[in-house]
Amino acid sequence: MNRFIPVLAGLLVISVCVWGASLQWVSDWGASGVPANLGMYIYVPDNVAENPPVLVLLHYWGGTASSVFSQARAGGIVAASDQYGFIIVVPETNDCWDYGSSQSLTRDGGGQTQGIVQMVQYTINTYNANPNRVYVMGNSCGGMMTQAMLGVYPDIFRAGVAFCGVPVGGAWTPVTRTAQQWGDIVRNLNPGYTGPRPRIQLWHGTEDELVSYANQEESILQWTNVLGLSPTPTAAASLTMNGRQWTRQIWQDAKGNTLVEALSEIGGTHSIGLLFDAHWVIPFLGLNIIGPHDPESSITIPRGRPVLNAERTTFVADNGQLLRGPFTSTEWSGAVPYEEIAKIKNLGFNAVHLYGECFDINYPNPGSTAPGYAAARIDSIVQSTRNLGLYLILTIGNGANNGNYNRSYVEDFWRYYAPRYANETHVLFEIQNEPVAWGPPYLTHTNPPGAVDMEISAYNIIRSYAPDTPVLLFSYAVPWGSGGANDALIDVRAFNTAVFGNPDAIWTNEAVAIHGYSGSSLTSDFAAAMIGFGYPCFQTEFAGGIWGEEGGGFELYTASEMERRKVSWLTFQFIPPWGVSDCITIPKVYKDRVDRSGLSWMPDYGIWPQIRSSYGSGGQPRSTTGLSGTLRIQAEDFDIGGPGVAYDDMTMSNEGGQYRTAESVDIEVTSDSGGGYNIGWTMDGEWLEYTIFVTEAGYYNLRLRVASPNTGCAARVVSYNLDKTGRWTIPNTGGYQNWTTITKQVFLEYGRQKLRVEIVTGGFNLNWIELSPAAVGPVTDSVYKIVNQNSGLAIQNNNRNVIQSSFIDAATQKWSLQHQGAGQYRVRSAYDNWQWNTCILQPLGDGYYRLIREDSGLDCGAENASLDAGAAIVFNEYAGLAHQKWAVLSPSAPAFPVGLTAEWSSSTQIDLFWTASAGATSYNIKRSVNSSGPYTIIAANITATSYTDTDVINGRVYYYVVSANTLSGESLNSRPAVVTPWKSQDIGTAALTGSSIFNGDVFVVNGSGSDIWGTADAFRFTYLTVNGDCTIIARVVSVQNTDSWAKAGLMIRESLNANSKNAFIAVTPGNGVTWQYRTSTGGSSANSAATGLAAPYWIKLVRSGSTFSGYHSPDGITWTQQGASQTISMASTVYIGLAVTSHNNSSLCQAVFDNVTAPGWPLPLGPVAPANLSATMITSSQVNLTWTTALGATSYNIKRSTASGGPYTTIASTITLTSFSDTNITGGATYYYVVSSNTPDGESPNSSEAVPSRLRTYLKFNESSGTAGFDATGNNWNGTLVNGPLRAAGKFGNAVDLDGINDYVSLPAGVVNGLTSCTIAAWVYLDTVSNWSRIFDFGTGTNVNMFLTPRNGSTGTVRFAITTSGAGGEQQINGSSALPTGVWTHVAVTLAGSTGILYVDGAEVGRNTAMSLTPSSLGTTTQNYIGRSQYSADPYSDGRIDEFRIYTHALSGSEVAMLYAEQIPLDIPSVPTGLSATAVSSGQIDLSWTVSSTATNYNIKCSMSSSGPYTLIASVSGTSYSDIGLSESTVYYYVVSAVNSVGESADSEQAGAITHGLPPAAPSGLTAIAGDGSVILTWNANTEGDIAGYNVYRSTTPEGEYTLLNGSLLSSPDFMDETVSHYTRYYYVVTAVDTNLLESPSSNPVSVMPIDELAVVLSAADFESGFGEWVNITGEDFTDWTRNSGGTLTPYTGPSGGANGSTWYVYLETSPGGANTAGNTAILQGPVIGGYNRVLMFYYHMYGAAIGTLNVDVFHNGVWQNGIWSRSGQQHTSNSQPYTQAIVNLTGYSGPIQIRFRAVAAGGPTGDMAIDDIQVSGRPVYGDMNGDNRLDMDDFVDFAGYWLQTHCGLDLDGDCKITLYEFAAFAENWLDSSSQ
Repeated sequence: MNRFIPVLAGLLVISVCVWGASLQWVSDWGASGVPANLGMYIYVPDNVAENPPVLVLLHYWGGTASSVFSQARAGGIVAASDQYGFIIVVPETNDCWDYGSSQSLTRDGGGQTQGIVQMVQYTINTYNANPNRVYVMGNSCGGMMTQAMLGVYPDIFRAGVAFCGVPVGGAWTPVTRTAQQWGDIVRNLNPGYTGPRPRIQLWHGTEDELVSYANQEESILQWTNVLGLSPTPTAAASLTMNGRQWTRQIWQDAKGNTLVEALSEIGGTHSIGLLFDAHWVIPFLGLNIIGPHDPESSITIPRGRPVLNAERTTFVADNGQLLRGPFTSTEWSGAVPYEEIAKIKNLGFNAVHLYGECFDINYPNPGSTAPGYAAARIDSIVQSTRNLGLYLILTIGNGANNGNYNRSYVEDFWRYYAPRYANETHVLFEIQNEPVAWGPPYLTHTNPPGAVDMEISAYNIIRSYAPDTPVLLFSYAVPWGSGGANDALIDVRAFNTAVFGNPDAIWTNEAVAIHGYSGSSLTSDFAAAMIGFGYPCFQTEFAGGIWGEEGGGFELYTASEMERRKVSWLTFQFIPPWGVSDCITIPKVYKDRVDRSGLSWMPDYGIWPQIRSSYGSGGQPRSTTGLSGTLRIQAEDFDIGGPGVAYDDMTMSNEGGQYRTAESVDIEVTSDSGGGYNIGWTMDGEWLEYTIFVTEAGYYNLRLRVASPNTGCAARVVSYNLDKTGRWTIPNTGGYQNWTTITKQVFLEYGRQKLRVEIVTGGFNLNWIELSPAAVGPVTDSVYKIVNQNSGLAIQNNNRNVIQSSFIDAATQKWSLQHQGAGQYRVRSAYDNWQWNTCILQPLGDGYYRLIREDSGLDCGAENASLDAGAAIVFNEYAGLAHQKWAVLSPSAPAFPVGLTAEWSSSTQIDLFWTASAGATSYNIKRSVNSSGPYTIIAANITATSYTDTDVINGRVYYYVVSANTLSGESLNSRPAVVTPWKSQDIGTAALTGSSIFNGDVFVVNGSGSDIWGTADAFRFTYLTVNGDCTIIARVVSVQNTDSWAKAGLMIRESLNANSKNAFIAVTPGNGVTWQYRTSTGGSSANSAATGLAAPYWIKLVRSGSTFSGYHSPDGITWTQQGASQTISMASTVYIGLAVTSHNNSSLCQAVFDNVTAPGWPLPLGPVAPANLSATMITSSQVNLTWTTALGATSYNIKRSTASGGPYTTIASTITLTSFSDTNITGGATYYYVVSSNTPDGESPNSSEAVPSRLRTYLKFNESSGTAGFDATGNNWNGTLVNGPLRAAGKFGNAVDLDGINDYVSLPAGVVNGLTSCTIAAWVYLDTVSNWSRIFDFGTGTNVNMFLTPRNGSTGTVRFAITTSGAGGEQQINGSSALPTGVWTHVAVTLAGSTGILYVDGAEVGRNTAMSLTPSSLGTTTQNYIGRSQYSADPYSDGRIDEFRIYTHALSGSEVAMLYAEQIPLDIPSVPTGLSATAVSSGQIDLSWTVSSTATNYNIKCSMSSSGPYTLIASVSGTSYSDIGLSESTVYYYVVSAVNSVGESADSEQAGAITHGLPPAAPSGLTAIAGDGSVILTWNANTEGDIAGYNVYRSTTPEGEYTLLNGSLLSSPDFMDETVSHYTRYYYVVTAVDTNLLESPSSNPVSVMPIDELAVVLSAADFESGFGEWVNITGEDFTDWTRNSGGTLTPYTGPSGGANGSTWYVYLETSPGGANTAGNTAILQGPVIGGYNRVLMFYYHMYGAAIGTLNVDVFHNGVWQNGIWSRSGQQHTSNSQPYTQAIVNLTGYSGPIQIRFRAVAAGGPTGDMAIDDIQVSGRPVYGDMNGDNRLDMDDFVDFAGYWLQTHCGLDLDGDCKITLYEFAAFAENWLDSSSQ
């Protein structure tokens, strides 16, 4: 799937690739009268079309022509231009497009819209482009401009595509208007315009963070209103594309043209996942059509006359499409309603077949019916189809006279109707439906004779009235292949001779009508032969079943053949309203068959079916090769159809760049044997589809050719919409080109179907797929008895009528089974070798099989589920019932029990009964709480045929089976019996006993009865007893068509009497959904029916007091009330349940219900399988398993197998934790694990399978001391703790604690060698987070490395990066925020293929699908650090790191989530060490100790005596404790123990301390006076009598740490600090110390800044009248500082004015046109400044979401020293917040300096930062004339010259000459002045 991934929020920014000279700048396009900030680029493909279309491509805000062109290339737009020859025009502006100004929204108003139109006009004139095929598209700001272009110039642009845009007149923040108001905005742009309006395709993400998704809804309102459409979509669908969910809606006009299309990505952001996707954009715009075609006018209403296509195969529509449709008839009581005919337009149809009248065989005899009797009804249908844009094929129906005709009726019919509809261009005439039974030739047919003469006569009559109407002739019912075509040619030649006078006449407006009742193959051959003779065909009727289903319906294969032969077709399925069983709107009858088959065509209307075809096989499905041979499909030959139809791929392009380069599926050259290509770069959720035709149903060996260096990859294969393989583990083959073949046996249904390969867990390559029929069947060839599970009776050959009977070892009861291949068996009677059938044996487990008839797919079963001997064996659609399950046994095998029943006999016991089995000595009773087992023996060797189970819970569902013990062994289990709260009985006079079976969540109810109707009912009722208000809901999956009024539904009735009051809603086979009721006992019934609805369908019945209401729904979500609510006075206690009547008392109607909910049902779930099982190989001898808690589980069973899928062996049971370590494994072996839960109700099913993830290294850091962190895998990748990191409490056990100064852990060289995919994970607890600190950094220096930083210095978020070319070549995965401090956080990075994913706390926070580097790309890394960077200037990590793991493959998202949720099994904690006790006051002793591994708490114990006994005084989670409230001057003794969930450690060694007396009070009145290089402190003396002195402490921060200044106690309350620096702020506190050396608390702190009294202002700027001495630097930066007053240009950023109430300031402007892109700089530089002891003071303001960095740099000794002061990110919270003063100490610089302010933008418009009131102060150097801070001869000469020029008046002798005397006087004066 083409996919473009923008990397910058706010504005979509893409790295630009310049594609040579392909995209050309145009300088002379005529840019007069329009804004100057417009430029034009153009792409003219090499094969530009004659009169080419033009596509205008508009970039996003901040984008360029090159960047949007790169987007178009990534999305396939440029490739489409190369293919179809259209020109791409790419305008460019340096800002957001002007989509809303009056100039742009005025036609030729001088705005940007006019400029773009002038570019289009230039293109039309220069390249002879088609002015009627000009289109526009854009995204973000370009999407907004797209809509503006369509609104202002509707005559120029035919259509547009807008991504993430706004309606015309809209804004980024959505504006809400009515559809009319929006439409008026567009119409008012061109008030006099009446021409056609452009179509539009709209794309948006529902979670767009920049342009609200509400704008999509408003755009829909605007454009549907402009185009005269309803805001309600014509059609809507949910799609999965790019692994994401989308909603697609279309709005069509009456002609079926799609005028508005909207696609919404659910959860999509401004970076929606299908940007510029050519698969969607190009067809919508019609750019895939070459030539002067107008895609908006392909359908006209009324439709144009059908014509013969160029191939002369059939009649086609006015748009060249085949005619396709269902039928309707006037034999019904009224014409089909317009609304019902309209429904077929969304089913891919464009035609209707109408059986206009049913001829009267007695016409024109008296009393007969004459032609024209149905004229009003036919008129209605003619008009409806005309208005709907459908074609109509009119013919005469046969009614009860099938295969017959009445010539007089035919002739008069056409005399009546031919002139009536001669001018209806959408009507075709078919002379007579099947006039002869059943096929050609009619000429020699005698029953009835004369059919060709009738055709000739009718044709001549039609042509006399309707010379232009297409006519269909003969209507052969059974066209028998090519031989039948030869016969038909006899009729055609006779017809030609009579009508045209030439037996070989060429037809121009005629075709042979054929039906499909000779089967799809013969019908296809007939059509091919007739076409070969030169005579077009038209298939006007066919129907049939589908393999595996009963009844008729759409005959898929005939339609497939007609599509292949290019012959129009009409299927014999009804249009509603009657809702008959083969109604075309029933999904099972038609749509489901088409969907799962992959059959496809281009619909005139709607969006179904999706266009697709096979690749590389002439567009036809690939066929299996019968019962032998192999079908191989190359993986790269997936179907044609594009994303969401034929495949779903996560990457934005074909990563391998091979074979099908326009598709986004990743294909590369393979090194596998045979060469060719393979699919690679697979990712979770991707899939590929291949249309196949299975010629023989049954079992196939499905093989995948795979390669992978990863463990845990998996696929799934789906066909016929059924999961065929389950999760299929892909083995680790050691590399992406190390190939192996994996095989699974799968069951495939007959026929055309889509084979889908799903990527469950990616990271593997796929070369090909193979299917070959299984050579070995499930049973060996032999003689068997075949016994019915339900009756226990065996199949018998009863004179070649097959029945069931009691097995007596007779030859007629034995059958020879011979495997033919694919699980198909020839079943022959052992008695006479008669071949009864060919059946597929499908194992069901527990020893039973389905017997599936190979030719029909129907299942063998006992007729009417009979238990009686002599009952016939029949074939029906499979329903999972016991009478359709068979034991295939040796004739000597023991009989299994039958007739098992189980019922509650009280609330505490269940009674079981069964029939005695022949030869049984005893029985075993087994029970489960799941329909699929497992079953556990609850009683063995029971000799009776009954049993009472008392170990039960009232109301629960239980499943029971019984087996028989015989002398020859144990039998198979019986069929299950289930007990539920439901009861079942026949109500009224039901002739056949009904039944009710519950299996899993499905109810199968069989009922007879004449009806539920009238004054009394007869039916089967499965019910609960409930009290009061109630609701029951169910889906009726199917209802057997025993009568069109058979009923299966939901009922509430007052009693179980036949005449009871009731309310009932039901689904019928032929009359839709009926809502009916009887309001009084014995009263009449009434109903309201909704026709056209059929099973499967949802129904709901609600009682509220005496009000009863019925509802129906297609999906169980959206409900429609059926009829009106009814008031029925019923008792409080009623019967509520499932009711089935056959409406035919001589047969049982079977109905299937699921999703049943009623009061108290469904019951609470039984045992639930554990979820999220994860397996990790810790060492070569240990696998750790974890899973989530299962509901109600008391313990768990761990099971293991050496083969995926089992069988599994239990290796541990009754495990109470949700983790387990398997240490009994063999190195090198691969194991597959499942877990089940044990509950009071039994054992659950097994969990999903897990295969161990493999670890390269695992550092637990659980050591208590030493410098080694040992590798728990045993692979010896041990870590070394460098510079003395400590151990501290970890997430599990201990962790390594890094100090942030120089601590780190080093791993051995090569620890990630050879890893092409991997996972690196750890738990971190960060005390502080610094930019560019590291969790890990593996590499060989700053050029080659990969690292994870908790916060990068660019965007401030967590980042993983990998590079082989330094920082500029990094491939990054960025999170959404920095890692937090003060909490344990789990981080993980996975790399697989081109995808890297970053996880925090188990959730994905970042993804990059364009990764090309892997750890193996780094070579042998020699500097592998945890907590340290490759860059020496980067800070070290400050915090704890635990559970550091490197896996040799990429974990899936669910596996990472499990890793986050994992709980490491604990040991009893170790004894705490290092206990210390320190008295800190007269009443407090502080304790501390080192962390104990795995401890969760610590117990503190105290004693007054050394060595105890100790008393527990506290339990804490930390490693320190303060014992308070103690007595002064008292000794206390302490020990500590460690505790966790496992137990408590021994006590630590003892520590003791003596409490102090009371310390003095804190001194008061502390003051500080700043001096020149000193600070004087004074305070009030303490009044206590035992004061020994005072201590003075100093700090440079308000938080401390404070340093003691005095060497000995101060005796007086004053102190002078002479160790201070100018312009540094200091903080002071004072304490008092008594004679016991007890120190008081600290005084209140004071702060002060020493000053330089000799400093003067050396340079200053307040910007009130300009920049002063400060200048903007050009050439070295991107932009200038701007001088400003008031606020800046962009809201929500910048100050509101100058500092300290002034007006003017300077700032960095970051809106478009300014420093809008990350990294843009502006430099403001000051003058050269002399002096010394200098300090810089200024005020700054940094407010805005996109604030970058403000730096102060100093130029000293010829070098700029950057960033001596710096601030990054937002520092202020509003425009009006006061500036902040900054003081920068420059005393360390001697000599001249220059200062500059360097602002660096972060990217985005809200990054304005300002400065004001700059001042540099310091001491000047007097006499220093050149500012070099020293006095020398240069200064003397300069001063002398200056003095001479300015002091000539001081010439002592007035001769204007300087004598030696005068010079000496000057020198003395200069020296005096300089000495200052």
